[in-house]
Amino acid sequence: MQFTDLVHSIRHLDTSLRKGVSSVANCALTVRNWVIGAWIVEFEQDGEDRATYGDRLVPDLSKNLSLPGLGASS
Repeated sequence: MQFTDLVHSIRHLDTSLRKGVSSVANCALTVRNWVIGAWIVEFEQDGEDRATYGDRLVPDLSKNLSLPGLGASS
């Protein structure tokens, strides 16, 4: 193996794995957001078919959770 082949192989491996990690992370965050949304709907509906969403629920959750990517404006 030549030095340039080694450099190319390492770059290719790094790029491939970074894309894979990014894809898995995006999938996991999508699932997280869907589940959180389902929990919020259940909380707000309290077993009813429809809910009157509180004006303060999302800002209150955002303030109390303080998690990156889960802000009221996210």
